[in-house]
Amino acid sequence: MGDFLASIDRQKLAINAIGYLIILGLTLSGPPMGGALGGVIRAYLWLFPAYYLVRLLLAYRRGSGGDR
Repeated sequence: MGDFLASIDRQKLAINAIGYLIILGLTLSGPPMGGALGGVIRAYLWLFPAYYLVRLLLAYRRGSGGDR
């Protein structure tokens, strides 16, 4: 587990987390969104954390250290 945490690029993680939190904050504070755009934003908010974690795990298993 320590090797996995050491392999994470902290700068990229911080940039992705900040962007995700901005979108989450705007979604929660703004008016309810419907239609296609609202669906896309809801899908992003659910799927991006899972995608990012899988990408980190694959990079770790590949041995690249998260460079890609």
